[in-house]
Amino acid sequence: MPKTERLFTRKSLSGSAPFGCAILFSCRGVNMVKHIILWKLKEEHNTDSVKQGIKDGLEGLIGKVPGLTEICVQICGLASSNADVMLYSVFADEAALRDYATHPDHVYVADTFVRPFTETRLCLDFEV
Repeated sequence: MPKTERLFTRKSLSGSAPFGCAILFSCRGVNMVKHIILWKLKEEHNTDSVKQGIKDGLEGLIGKVPGLTEICVQICGLASSNADVMLYSVFADEAALRDYATHPDHVYVADTFVRPFTETRLCLDFEV
């Protein structure tokens, strides 16, 4: 089956989702991998501009990192949250997730917009 891909912003029944997410669909017969990260920011860096930089940097990786099919960063948590930023991403397979970790564009974004500002990182990867 030929590979088919397209990029668009996720929509909900009420129109646009509460946050824009980049999605790259691919017709394949493999199990996808979800990669979820929660970060707590350092107190002195818990600002809207830092959060927006993380969001823009990570969501900008769609179409640049092979196998990354969906990526969303949530920066507007409710007061009941104990994390400041959440990454939701989907990969074509486990190999694509491994390659993402060392992809030069991802490393640049992580080293520039994420790691200097975060205090705690929690990760859950799973196959669907």
